[in-house]
Amino acid sequence: MARRRRATKRPSAQRDIVECALFIAEDKPLAAERFLGAVEATVQLLAEQPHTGRVQDFGNPQLEGLRCRPVRGFKNFVVFYFPTAEGIDVLHVYHGARDLPALFEENEGG
Repeated sequence: MARRRRATKRPSAQRDIVECALFIAEDKPLAAERFLGAVEATVQLLAEQPHTGRVQDFGNPQLEGLRCRPVRGFKNFVVFYFPTAEGIDVLHVYHGARDLPALFEENEGG
């Protein structure tokens, strides 16, 4: 039997997920609940297939190897992660309309 791969979420990703869910809940509380489940499903899928996400290059050497994939069913929200030997390491979950290069520079010290 194959070993299940692991998804680790950094504190920054945990905060992002809560913030996104609260944003959605302002108008659609049930959608916010679906969002939380969709994030978990997307993250687990990525843990099993870590190289399916698109490579991101923000010009910061600390972010080399960073990948992203939209949250299943919530295409405007994007999971940013690093593939690891055990699965994935989730760095952030952001709404795609945000100024992503600025966010990564601000949050990752680029």
